[in-house]
Amino acid sequence: MGTGEVTCDPSRKGSVTRKSILESPRRALCLMGVLLCLITSPAVPQPCGPGWLPGQGVRGTLGSVSAIIDWDPDGVGPREPVLVLSGSFLVAGDAAATRIAVFDPSTDRFSALGDGFDIGP
Repeated sequence: MGTGEVTCDPSRKGSVTRKSILESPRRALCLMGVLLCLITSPAVPQPCGPGWLPGQGVRGTLGSVSAIIDWDPDGVGPREPVLVLSGSFLVAGDAAATRIAVFDPSTDRFSALGDGFDIGP
């Protein structure tokens, strides 16, 4: 039947008429108002607090690397050796690392080594 209203006219026996929603000016105005509200309503901003959100970071370091060394932090223990990198960078992967960072091949992640250095090579 589509969108509309079916009414029965008691003055005309057996007659059924179909009244469109848009035929009534009041209903048409109401429908236009609802559509206008839906179309023009502003997007609600999401709350966002200050802070660091981890992302993919850079694939290596954001700056140059001048030295790399293998280091096994627990000696002959169960932990795998890691790579220690130093150079003139402040970011390694997704970690803030001031001129020195550790890359763990088993997790494929960088991390800062302590507080780093104030003076770069």
